[in-house]
Amino acid sequence: MVLKRVLNLVTCFFIFFGFLVVSCKTELSPIKQYKPVYDFYALGQSLENKASDEFHNAIMKNQNDLIYIDPNFATNNRLVFFTQNNMKKISERKKIQNVSNNYQLLNVLEKQNLNQDLEKIVKNSNLKKTILDSMTQELGIYKEILDFPNSELWFDSISWNFDYLDFNYLDLKSENLYVSNLDLNLVFNYKYLNVNKNIIKKQYVENISITISNQQNIMKDLKYLTKDLRENLLKNKFQYAWFDAANLNINNYSKMFKLSSINFQNVLQFKKFEDSFLNYIQKKISYHERNGEINYDFIFKNSDNLFKYKLIDKISSFDIKENKYNAKKISLDDSMSTSNAKNTALFKLIFSELKAEDDIVLENKLVRGSNLLNKFLSENYNEWVNDFQKIFNEKFNTYSDSAISYGEIYLKNFGLYFKEFNYFHPVKISYYTCTSINNFNDAYLNDASYKGICIPAKDSIYKAIYQNVVDSIKIFQQAYALQKNDWKTITKASSLIILNQNNIFDLYSKSNTGISNINATLGLFIASQNSLYDLDLRNKFLDETNSYSFNFQFSSSQNKTNIPYIKTEDKKIIFTKFKNQDNLTIDINLSFLNITFEIVDENYYLFERTLLQQN
Repeated sequence: MVLKRVLNLVTCFFIFFGFLVVSCKTELSPIKQYKPVYDFYALGQSLENKASDEFHNAIMKNQNDLIYIDPNFATNNRLVFFTQNNMKKISERKKIQNVSNNYQLLNVLEKQNLNQDLEKIVKNSNLKKTILDSMTQELGIYKEILDFPNSELWFDSISWNFDYLDFNYLDLKSENLYVSNLDLNLVFNYKYLNVNKNIIKKQYVENISITISNQQNIMKDLKYLTKDLRENLLKNKFQYAWFDAANLNINNYSKMFKLSSINFQNVLQFKKFEDSFLNYIQKKISYHERNGEINYDFIFKNSDNLFKYKLIDKISSFDIKENKYNAKKISLDDSMSTSNAKNTALFKLIFSELKAEDDIVLENKLVRGSNLLNKFLSENYNEWVNDFQKIFNEKFNTYSDSAISYGEIYLKNFGLYFKEFNYFHPVKISYYTCTSINNFNDAYLNDASYKGICIPAKDSIYKAIYQNVVDSIKIFQQAYALQKNDWKTITKASSLIILNQNNIFDLYSKSNTGISNINATLGLFIASQNSLYDLDLRNKFLDETNSYSFNFQFSSSQNKTNIPYIKTEDKKIIFTKFKNQDNLTIDINLSFLNITFEIVDENYYLFERTLLQQN
């Protein structure tokens, strides 16, 4: 079973506690030294995703001044490297010299000229300003990880590297027309702080292809095409911009919430896609011979390594912008009320035993499931779906009622082909895509009136959410070896959560590691001798649960100065509440379960309590 391979933590996971006795001997009191590991991680991941998206958007927005160079542009910016004579000279040199990296073909002066020209091009394109402007309103979200000393900026620079440098040149006709390209990596350098206030330097690298030509129709077509395809394939209902579970051949809807390039291979890596894509272009651009000019076509050079897919946004209950990431607050007390009984049962369903003993309806079919879980999800899924589809439809000026995520397809081996010269000119193309569980009756795709969200029992989106949650709870309970508990109310619980002996934890009976390390470990941030945390197990858990976020921790407030006092002792996690402290919460972010359980009964805090115990 994949789970056993991915999460075989029986012997390694809670050794973390024992390990930290050695590595953290100088740790002061847990309250003074609390480290919100998950908060910094979540913010860092969000910033990385946002930065990469905005850098790519900036390249696309400024492409006319960045990746297309005609003689006027070269003259006005006093370019030396990107000229017809120079591109022809170095391309001819490439044909006769055998080197491991094309950068080695350039002499010292050419390397200097290349760097100077790139500096002018990047500056002229206003790429930096575009990125900074796009991030201005977002920076407040990340202030905790961007709080640099000496007023340093999160943005470092835009640079380039020549790891995959390539260049080619073609004389088109006797009238001195030509087309040439230079491929290189453009690099966005930025930084943020980790939980230890160490600076983490990051790079987002994008391979670009710069076209240099004095053939105006080619330049005009390329400028139009790279912009039109990215923005309008989805709007124009292009078949291969809209995907659902059926055409992706995904039977388990749960997997639709974490797609990768491999999921699209059976659809995109075939001639049918290539023909449809090229036919779309042919309708948009009359790029064949005009007024006696040279013939060229758009083609795919080959079908190998044709594309990559990158998710941008999806339906989620998690929101980085909100307090506790938009977690739903649920109270636990000692009362016999109906609401407390329901809340307690939900806590046990997650942390004790998931039962499928009820008849529920999913996608118009009667199945066995949990009424309790079904009720909780059905009460909240409208909000999750509406919030996402509002963002999606406003961005693309559509009215889809089936969208669950959108991303971008980056095509490779695509470009212009000059048959007369058997010459291929590469073009970097990407376009937006939408995914659904079932888009057969989508209002936008069928030019129908917007219907809104179906009731849960009929909705395929709801079924996917329910399946994803159930699968994730099962994996969570198996990985953590959660044991059934029999307590009826929280004050009667000898331990809120019980693990059996063969679990991912090996509690170190003599250590007092403090809440920072306990919460880090509960959230699958594993101590490493070589780095702050080893995320391999965490990432595999996320893959297993088809999720992008996960957290499990004991807390009491987002105020880092008001945290619970927690220690490990005799294979238990023990909590004590002191005067003026907030109530204890148990935070869980698992699939669409983004919940903060708060213990509000004062009787629970009269003495020391066991939160987690290994039997």
